[in-house]
Amino acid sequence: MIDERAYELLCCQLGLANEEKAGLRKQVNELIARLKAIEESNKENSKALVDTINDLKESLEKQSSTVEHYRKEMELMRKQLEAKDEVNMMLANEISNLRLQLEGSRKHRFGRTSEQRRLLNNRNIDKSAMEKSEYDGSGKKGDDDNKTDGNGTGSNTSSGNVPAQNCRPSRKKETAPRATKTRLKVDKVIVHEIEDYYQLPDGARLMKRNGMADVWEYRFIEHVHAHNVEHVY
Repeated sequence: MIDERAYELLCCQLGLANEEKAGLRKQVNELIARLKAIEESNKENSKALVDTINDLKESLEKQSSTVEHYRKEMELMRKQLEAKDEVNMMLANEISNLRLQLEGSRKHRFGRTSEQRRLLNNRNIDKSAMEKSEYDGSGKKGDDDNKTDGNGTGSNTSSGNVPAQNCRPSRKKETAPRATKTRLKVDKVIVHEIEDYYQLPDGARLMKRNGMADVWEYRFIEHVHAHNVEHVY
């Protein structure tokens, strides 16, 4: 009896242990399944995170290239503006030089020539001499003598007035001395030989004077940023 009861007790305890073991195994399997699910979710999240990081890197690279492109365009525009400023400065200087040349040509055109000044001075001298003779009465006396003495005496009297008029010093208009032309200070002079920019046709040759090619020479000042360059042709 005792053995049967002990055997039944042991069988009962073994059944409970098996049930408990089965429950634990079920819990372990559930935990393993949850762990796998968590791992898969983490993998998906990490993949999405990696994709997001890569997208951000590509976007950053595109923005960097765009910024570099804009920077190059701004630098090009700045250089173009500087070139336009230099051209405007050169044109302003040319306009100023042309205005000065125009004023000089007007003065030369409308000014009196030396012959006109000489005639005007002689006219002033003759008028002043006549006024003086009329004031002194010498003119009337000469006229009376001409009437009484005849043509011979009158001719002598009239001819005698000529040396008196010619003895008076002529009053010429004093002109101010011309200012010496000062050349613009340049930092660099570039001489262009004629062979560099002009080519004669076949069979043609340059005329020479004193052993040198008889060509026109002209100059212009190029205003370069920070220094001036003179080109001589």
